[in-house]
Amino acid sequence: MRREASMFGVLMALLGLSGNAAAQEVPLGCSAPRDTRAFEAGLLSGRSLVQQAWNSVASCGNLERFSSVVMETLQNVTLPPGSDDYVVCRTVGTLVGAVEQVDETWTLCAIACCDEGELVGWIMGKLYCDLSIALGGVRLTNFLVQRPMGFCGATAQACCRDTFQSVTPAYQGLFGSCRPYTQGRFRATWTQSRNSVCSYRQ
Repeated sequence: MRREASMFGVLMALLGLSGNAAAQEVPLGCSAPRDTRAFEAGLLSGRSLVQQAWNSVASCGNLERFSSVVMETLQNVTLPPGSDDYVVCRTVGTLVGAVEQVDETWTLCAIACCDEGELVGWIMGKLYCDLSIALGGVRLTNFLVQRPMGFCGATAQACCRDTFQSVTPAYQGLFGSCRPYTQGRFRATWTQSRNSVCSYRQ
């Protein structure tokens, strides 16, 4: 029970992270010193992976390729069922760091807001599914706190939600399918998660 509660805290805090503040905030489930170090190491790793993807493209005219490289890279980030808090925190940190760096990279171009929303929706949809599959279902209705993310406005929000909504039911990871966690008794949690991870700073 304590482990499940701590994992709820991980995703709750993750969904509440926003822009530059994310680097200073550690999820509740990662508050133990060892787990905090794992989360912070994950942040650096995720940022580095996205920066490497950008370095391979380095052109605002080729954002579609940039998104493809990011997704191909993050497909290799997995979360096996039964993972301990250290592994979960490292994984969460990696994907949060990736989103942070995507947002910062997009500001260099100041265009294609829908493309950014789609990429963020894909990353956060993957994380929702990986955590749901690993933990046997994420129940956050009474815990979710909305804080806006930093990407570019209502267009990005709409595209993020559309992508999250299409990616998660079809997601088939190494350890199972996400579809059961998008319907039935998980539907409210899924809807709340979609709305929260795709909110934006006005």
